[in-house]
Amino acid sequence: MANSGVPLAPVGTGTLLDHEGLAALHRRLAEFRLASVQEDGSLERRMLYFVQGLHFSAELIYVIRALLPTKEVEAHWGHVLRGDDILCSPECDIILHRNGKRGRWNGEHKDPVFDFWFIQPEAVSAVISCKSMLRAPSDVDAAFCRNLQGYGVKHVWLFAECCESAKVDQVEARAKKAGYDKFFHLYTFDPKTGTDTPSTSSWDAFARAVRALEKLGRSRKP
Repeated sequence: MANSGVPLAPVGTGTLLDHEGLAALHRRLAEFRLASVQEDGSLERRMLYFVQGLHFSAELIYVIRALLPTKEVEAHWGHVLRGDDILCSPECDIILHRNGKRGRWNGEHKDPVFDFWFIQPEAVSAVISCKSMLRAPSDVDAAFCRNLQGYGVKHVWLFAECCESAKVDQVEARAKKAGYDKFFHLYTFDPKTGTDTPSTSSWDAFARAVRALEKLGRSRKP
């Protein structure tokens, strides 16, 4: 297929491999989003937001595991225990951690329904809060980030399946102000036109951030 005459920027094989899982996830999830657009641009609620978010975070865990070849950093759904061993954090969609497992519910069964981990705070590298859609800065959950920091979690990231195209910069600014040190999104969505655009620059930043956690751990080893 002929292009517009503008030379295409070369993309390395490593970048394409990093994009593979995220691109597949974008295609699957965006189909559901596009199918819910009404003629007036509104979104028909076809499934529970909780289910959409859980589906997204579970699939993202598989993508993260593929980005971590040495498996020194693990990715699981669960709680972070408080240092005094009494309380648990709010539910964490994804915990990136180095060992530190204090407990595990159900995942050791054959064909588990769910796999939920309890992680010691000192083992946590980062926590990722996953959202199905962020349409406005007010959708950013500032309380979650503050709460996690109270459990000794130093790095809290926010990853949205999609953001409205015109609101991405505002949402990111609000996330940074709330204390999230990184913000990512899988694709942007314009409800007026019913179109979506993959956020490949965000994919690149996410892959670098995940791998940096693994490198950081190796540099600290004696």
